[in-house]
Amino acid sequence: KSAQEIVDSKGGNPDAAVAALTDSQARELLLQKLKEQERQRGEAGPARRDAVVSLLVGVQGAVREFGETLRAHFAAADEQVGSWRRVADALGQGQGEGRAVWSLSVVAAVILCALAALAVVRRRLAAFIRSQSGRGSSSIVRVRAFLLRALFHALALGVFFAAYTALMMAVMPDESPARNLGNIVFVVLTYVLVLQVLAELLLSPDSGTLRPLPLGDEAAATMYRWLMGITWGAALLGAWSSILEQIGGAPALARMFHASAGVFSSLLLSAMILTNRERVARACEPPCDEGREAPGLLARCWHYPALAYALFVGMFWSVRALSVDESMLRLVLSMFLIPVCIGIDLWVRKLLALA
Repeated sequence: KSAQEIVDSKGGNPDAAVAALTDSQARELLLQKLKEQERQRGEAGPARRDAVVSLLVGVQGAVREFGETLRAHFAAADEQVGSWRRVADALGQGQGEGRAVWSLSVVAAVILCALAALAVVRRRLAAFIRSQSGRGSSSIVRVRAFLLRALFHALALGVFFAAYTALMMAVMPDESPARNLGNIVFVVLTYVLVLQVLAELLLSPDSGTLRPLPLGDEAAATMYRWLMGITWGAALLGAWSSILEQIGGAPALARMFHASAGVFSSLLLSAMILTNRERVARACEPPCDEGREAPGLLARCWHYPALAYALFVGMFWSVRALSVDESMLRLVLSMFLIPVCIGIDLWVRKLLALA
């Protein structure tokens, strides 16, 4: 009998099988086992190499396809570089530069009047809010002041909307490129004002007693200025891209400006993170007597994951914006996530210290 037949005849009992084998049969069985294992490893190796090669080929194909798409967008945008002249011609309605300047002046006047109405309402309501917030520093008073501020900001935005709509319908009742321009600027300004309200509610750069986040005055004011800079930069790029597409008839060039907002926002947010890294690290640093290394290390190195997030979100948004319609509001709100997370972390630490 062969060595394998002897093993099979013992019914799976290894001790009985080994006792029945001669030395040569045991060596033969061991050699067969080693050859079988070597064959299996040889089959698994090429399979893993094939999977890695397939992954690399897929990544290479994706990069090549993105490069071709980007070159096509640049080529199309290069042909539409002079489209701003078409914007001026459309505003002039075939009557020359004087008509274009007049249309721009009317749109600017309507926007400024609506902003003036917004400023007047805000100034009146701000005095009332300060009088309410000065009555105490308890949690109930702070929550009431927060809700009143949110309500009054919404009321002020409603006044801005009503003033613009009434004035625009009065001076430009008919559809025209100038009215379309005014509507674009109005929509962009509305987004900016809404985000400004959100930043003011969270950071309250002018009043520490109204600030829901446990941040110092300097840190809150600095973070507010950076976030509003990001918001205004993205808003200007979004407004110009809309003007180029809807009035200038240059969709390729408009898409390039629209997509550049992601890169611009990520770079500006990265600059904000690097500028404020030490201030945030000091705020997040745990007390020395806690003896915890992990929280201290996280506080000192918080800017590394924040930088990675800022660069990834902006670049990913820009890449997607080249092929699909991406909302500018979603981009700016994603940039607000970092200060919100910092504020939540500080609040949790404060609550744990009180517990």
